[in-house]
Amino acid sequence: MRRIRLGGLVLTAALALATSALSAPIFVDDFQDGEADGWGAAGTGDVRLTTWQGNVSLRLTGGATAMTAVSTAGYGQVTVAASLAAQSLGRNDACVAEVSADRGATWQEIVSVRAGADDGVTLHRGELGVAGADDNPRLLLRFRAAGGRDATCWGDGVTVTGEPLAAAAAGAAARTELTFDTLMTGSSFAAPVDLSAFAPPSAAGAPPGRIEGRLILDVSGVSLNLAVLKDETGDTPDERAARATLPAFDFAFVQEGSALVPLQRGPVAATHSEWEWAPGPGRLWREEGDHGWLRAAVPFALAERNANCLHNGVLTFLLQPDGAVSRVALEVASETCAYLKFDAWGMAPARFVPGPVDGSEAAAAGWREEVAARLPVRPVADLARLYPGVDLSRLDLMTPADGDPASAWGLVVDGVHYAGPCRTRHGDYPFFEVLVSPA
Repeated sequence: MRRIRLGGLVLTAALALATSALSAPIFVDDFQDGEADGWGAAGTGDVRLTTWQGNVSLRLTGGATAMTAVSTAGYGQVTVAASLAAQSLGRNDACVAEVSADRGATWQEIVSVRAGADDGVTLHRGELGVAGADDNPRLLLRFRAAGGRDATCWGDGVTVTGEPLAAAAAGAAARTELTFDTLMTGSSFAAPVDLSAFAPPSAAGAPPGRIEGRLILDVSGVSLNLAVLKDETGDTPDERAARATLPAFDFAFVQEGSALVPLQRGPVAATHSEWEWAPGPGRLWREEGDHGWLRAAVPFALAERNANCLHNGVLTFLLQPDGAVSRVALEVASETCAYLKFDAWGMAPARFVPGPVDGSEAAAAGWREEVAARLPVRPVADLARLYPGVDLSRLDLMTPADGDPASAWGLVVDGVHYAGPCRTRHGDYPFFEVLVSPA
């Protein structure tokens, strides 16, 4: 491997992805100082730094690879992110950013760009919770120009973040809601819980490998617990009773990093008299107390048939890569509906059928593109600090007329999304980025 005489490393905190309150930058390189010490080049193509409109990136041409090693010793919950732009890619060419936790024996993709997205300008960003990266003395990162001589790639914005292991251990608390025993036996879910029980804790571990398959709920004998808060529908008793039942649930999912992405999103047509499912991208993680099982959570909405009302909820379950699955717990605690408001909760038996599903690669790529295209997000409370003339108490969206929490609200100021919390009647909605809203 030849060495590139390109210089040192820049620790730019602004690039670090804070995956939780405990996360800290381990390694950051944006090449803005015109140097890239520690990166080695291999292959038939060329590797060098180039500048466009003041931004410095690491350019690779067809057949070239640039690689560096990072130690994550003393850190857990390690996440790696990188950005890529591409130009002149053939149909089978690709620009790829990858990470290896086993000294190069296997590689996990962070982000890739292929023909059709190779405009030579757009930096596509990806983020990955890396299996095996915790407390690893030699984590390998590489950019790769996989293709012909004309294929050109630009790598940028490499960040590795993690939680100090001592802090992560100190922050871990025993789960009290939707425990392993609850999900395995279907017991102890007699009332709505705070929706934080459906979200990964700060000490959650990255999921290994890649899960792909179909989740099927047996809803035939399921009757949801309902606490109706408002009902101005004029529905018949039979129609009201049907609200406690669910449409068939048989959806394919693919893991992308720590995300669990459904291949169908938005309301899916069903024969149920009242509801249609609208699943969204969720999370997959490891957690102390789950005896080696993976834990998953999937946000969803129950969409009223032939109406524009959505009742937002989350479901969660335990999973093994071989298809073993626990019962599924689900809860609804907010809505975008003026005339019908209720809390709903319950359990359903489930099956998981692992294996390749058609369209999974497209779904994973679409999710990466969606995440990369998002505006920077900051808490709405930062507005008052950054813009002293702003009086948050005068924003009408903070207090809806009926007193029920707003499902979602925020402002875009100077290219930044200042997001308000997604309140529900039982804590904040844990997947506010993909909350389904009516058109």
